[in-house]
Amino acid sequence: SMIYIDGLLGFLSLKETGSHLLRHLIKSVTGEGKTINVRVMKFNKSAISFYEKYGFTKTSNDSSFIYMKKKLTKY
Repeated sequence: SMIYIDGLLGFLSLKETGSHLLRHLIKSVTGEGKTINVRVMKFNKSAISFYEKYGFTKTSNDSSFIYMKKKLTKY
């Protein structure tokens, strides 16, 4: 099962709200074997760094976006 996030948390991270929401999401679904997928505008280096800080890895890109994911373990 997968969870998709489309740029919102990177924007919210300016006020630490994004960090709080992402930590809560990761904690909530850890152990379920889910993958969290995000899509970030290529020019948004701060959002890319934000997700890398939380263990997301780049998986692909297109002309506008970089796609990243974080696979959570299943207990």
